[in-house]
Amino acid sequence: MDVMVIGAIIVFVLLPIFSSIMERYILFTKSQIIKDAMDVTNLSVYYALETETLGKGYVGFNEDDVLGIYVKMLAKNLQLDADLNPTENSVVDYKVRIESVIIYTEDLPTTCPDGVNITRPAVHSCIVVPVKPVFFSNIITRITGKEYIELKVHVDSDIPINN
Repeated sequence: MDVMVIGAIIVFVLLPIFSSIMERYILFTKSQIIKDAMDVTNLSVYYALETETLGKGYVGFNEDDVLGIYVKMLAKNLQLDADLNPTENSVVDYKVRIESVIIYTEDLPTTCPDGVNITRPAVHSCIVVPVKPVFFSNIITRITGKEYIELKVHVDSDIPINN
């Protein structure tokens, strides 16, 4: 009888607790990898700098180039194709959606759409990354009706300006 009680405790208490802790850790690790890739991608917006404005005391960007460069570099950094779908060895499991890319160079301080105070020139970006759960995929599919968890990842990267 004691063996059955111990077995039941292991199966119905310890394994679910361990699985939920591991699931959280895996999601945290994936979100950190994505944040790091986004930070590097934010800095790639330098390629859209209008060099003729640099000596005039403000930073100008070619708005048409910003999103194109951002998408291209995000795809490269997260191993996505040109349509932001995952390729082999990508940390992402489904198509990535870009919610916002904003460059703050004037009217500072201000607040980005996610509520963070921006006091220096910065690039704000926010993407939604669908990630497939490892341990609880059947439960999450039944509850949400989706095969994935949507991670909303937000990064604000300061633009180093030498004043």
